Amino acid sequence: MAEALIAEAAPDATSFRVDLPPPIEEGRVLVIQDDGKGIRMVKPKVDEPGPKMRWKKGEKRNRKKMATVLTVYTMNPVAECAPGPIARKVYTYLGTKRAAFEAFKAEAEKRGYGRLKTLFLADGDPDLVMLQAEIFPLAESCVDWIHVVEYLWKAAYVFHPEGSTEARAWVKERETRLMTNDVSTVLRGLRQSLTKGARLRPSQKETLKSVIGYLHGVRHRIPYQEWYAAGYLIATGSVEGACRHLVEDRMERAGMKWKVSGAQAVLDLHCVWENGEMDEFTKFRIKRELERLYGLRSSLPMVV
Repeated sequence: MAEALIAEAAPDATSFRVDLPPPIEEGRVLVIQDDGKGIRMVKPKVDEPGPKMRWKKGEKRNRKKMATVLTVYTMNPVAECAPGPIARKVYTYLGTKRAAFEAFKAEAEKRGYGRLKTLFLADGDPDLVMLQAEIFPLAESCVDWIHVVEYLWKAAYVFHPEGSTEARAWVKERETRLMTNDVSTVLRGLRQSLTKGARLRPSQKETLKSVIGYLHGVRHRIPYQEWYAAGYLIATGSVEGACRHLVEDRMERAGMKWKVSGAQAVLDLHCVWENGEMDEFTKFRIKRELERLYGLRSSLPMVV
């Protein structure tokens, strides 16, 4: 019964979003954050005679499909102090990343994209960078600070024992450089360590290469000094939290596997609930059902 009700109600979520007016109160700066989270999907049935094939190397038993999660809100920044979000909304899409961005563009424009100063925060995924430049070219981009620091810790443990004060001091020094946008010095030191590190094991060299590749790829998206001074956020906590409780906690419980249509339906309704729009959505559905069942008569006053 619950599955049938969700399948019946979810298709109205898209029309509801289109008709929903923007929040009454808005800030001066629009913030868009993006991330993704995998959902275990039902494997398609393959009717092949004979014994089942063994799993190939690197092949996983549970096939996942990536859900693109986007959050949008406005804020009134204060120098060196990022205030809370205003009217934060979250949207989740199971299609391609491009389809997700194109579908989300209308929501961003409704909230002020094109009129308000717009900030875009995400991790180092090059696909997201390309889509942001194409679909939200007016937005200023920044790579998530937490992701960058995680890569610094990976490099620190190449040179120092895990949990050591030396590793912490190594990371702290490079954090200070990155907070002044001096990514070139950090990269130069890592490259010198890689080329001159004759005592490094092959696995340690591969770790350094991955860190160097990541920092090189995001080097143009590190405006931490300017953003911090202006009171902008430099971390993607808003969308990270949405990925955790909206997708992982709801969709990734023990034994759960989904079909695309069912997963998207649950995500659509969960977003409506998360955005505090369930009352308006219920009224919208009642109106739609009255129009479908009774046509023009739905606009007439009810006689008790």
